Amino acid sequence: MQAPYTPTVATLTVCGWTERTPPLLAALESRGLVPVAVGDRSAAALVAAAAALRGHPHNPARYQHPREMLRRAAGHTVLLDMPDAAAEAAALAQRGSPVLVAGDAIEPETLEMLARTGAVASLIRPLRWHAALRAAVEAAQPLTRIREVLLLVEDPRPALATAEDLATLAAGIAGTEVESVVATAYGPSRDRAEAIVAELHCADGLTALLVARDAAAFRLEVEIASFTTSIQAGGDHAGGTLAIATAGRTTTSVVVDDGQHARAVDDALDELTCGGMEADRLFEEAALLRALRRSMDDADAAATRRPRWEVIAGGGHRSTPRRGHLHLV
Repeated sequence: MQAPYTPTVATLTVCGWTERTPPLLAALESRGLVPVAVGDRSAAALVAAAAALRGHPHNPARYQHPREMLRRAAGHTVLLDMPDAAAEAAALAQRGSPVLVAGDAIEPETLEMLARTGAVASLIRPLRWHAALRAAVEAAQPLTRIREVLLLVEDPRPALATAEDLATLAAGIAGTEVESVVATAYGPSRDRAEAIVAELHCADGLTALLVARDAAAFRLEVEIASFTTSIQAGGDHAGGTLAIATAGRTTTSVVVDDGQHARAVDDALDELTCGGMEADRLFEEAALLRALRRSMDDADAAATRRPRWEVIAGGGHRSTPRRGHLHLV
């Protein structure tokens, strides 16, 4: 464990700007961190940042060369939300900057760089804090032998980002070593997939089925089962329901979202205060993400493909009876 992180100046540098940055930034600002600079390689991202920060009382500086920004940001807390950021991660570690990493933007190489350099870092994954999902995971903690996990999420984010969040979450629920990952991406390519289906096989026989879909609105379904208890949850951004069945009795409750970004930020800041993530955990997450990506690229696995609609029976022409239906294959 690294030495505890105790910030002397509550300043924040934002490395990378995406659609999820504003709510994360708002949560960080509400906890006393003052943004002083924003950097991104993309001019379009900087334009979006300028629009979002227009009228901001601290008027953060903007850089199109993140490395130059980080060179000037020694000692600042950094929100790292940018792909292909292994070099930036190394620079941050050399300068002693604590790093809050937006987990769904980070490749295995960046996580491994943070681990190798001993960076004080913590991952922010707001998906873990959605009300229905959090309630299901908390209800599953007392279970001793989990045998099945199903996580289905529809999200406006890219399917790959959602699938990676689900993989790390499922591994945490399992609590044992993941032995194999089998995944298929449906779409033009792995990185532009419209849906991803993955199976995680764990050392104790547990199987986790993960489904990530690119959709206009957020929705999730969760099932966690042991030999004695079944937990089901579902919902959207506003909240959802939780049902627990055990010994022939089912209890159902309503859960309400109470700010998943704020909870995710609080969790990450607490971890930074305690010295950041252990290097072993960073390496484990990197290995899991790499296995997921390789599984979709493996020529021996099911090929990446586009979904297509087939007419199963009738209805295709005016002369045929309208008794068919469509099936996604």
